[in-house]
Amino acid sequence: MDDTTENTQVIKSVSIENLLSQRDAIIKRFTQILTLLTEAQQIAEAAHLQVPGFSIPGAGHWQTFNEKTLEDVQKKVDASAWSYLMKESGNMAFLDAKARSEWTDKLRTYDVPPLTFDNIEATFQDLHVNRQDMFNRGVLNIFKGLSWDYKTNSPWKFGKRLIVTYISSWNGNADKLDDLMRAFCVLDGKPEPEYRNSISKEVRELRYKTFQGVITTPYFTLRTHKNGNGHITFTRTDLVEKMNRILMIYFPFSIPDARTPKEKRDS
Repeated sequence: MDDTTENTQVIKSVSIENLLSQRDAIIKRFTQILTLLTEAQQIAEAAHLQVPGFSIPGAGHWQTFNEKTLEDVQKKVDASAWSYLMKESGNMAFLDAKARSEWTDKLRTYDVPPLTFDNIEATFQDLHVNRQDMFNRGVLNIFKGLSWDYKTNSPWKFGKRLIVTYISSWNGNADKLDDLMRAFCVLDGKPEPEYRNSISKEVRELRYKTFQGVITTPYFTLRTHKNGNGHITFTRTDLVEKMNRILMIYFPFSIPDARTPKEKRDS
């Protein structure tokens, strides 16, 4: 993302001016529709007649038009626009798990700022400035989430292999596999897989079979076991080293100092 304040450069693949114009056109037409509905309600009430209720897009239930309807419509339109902009900007891949969850919750509940150029510019310039820090925190959280009960998991760096526990349950650690894949994709300059092609989805599908199986990705091989654990063998050691460089930001000198003399000779 370019730091320029040109409206077409806030997100390179999107014309912000065009998007705002389309958004305003939608709101204008909804205003016209709801004005006519208000008039119809008033005529019906004067004639002691009834008119049907109307469904507000995304509301999930029926409601009769009132003064809050246009505000609800605007929030839903704006939330969909923010979701689209976030996807097109590529910033979603840099969010750590906490930031991603917070952003998703705001979109789901339509708790988003009004869609204006100033708000778009401020939001995405802030994301651009902080995205490396957010990505680094994501890598750190993957590492901190590992269990140190296994010799395979090194307490000072990512090694050649990892064991991830409790990946078979719905509230387990399967999502951490997606976080790991996301980190590799960003470091490799590749787009992250969609959810329908995610590692966690494949793992959860195995729950309904024997659960034992092998999942191969461009970055690692995952072997699942009946006890709910996943054994990971990395195939891109160059990217593993990049993640270890990130860990050193938080734990200076821990990686070289923790190696044994033999490891130092062999490296």
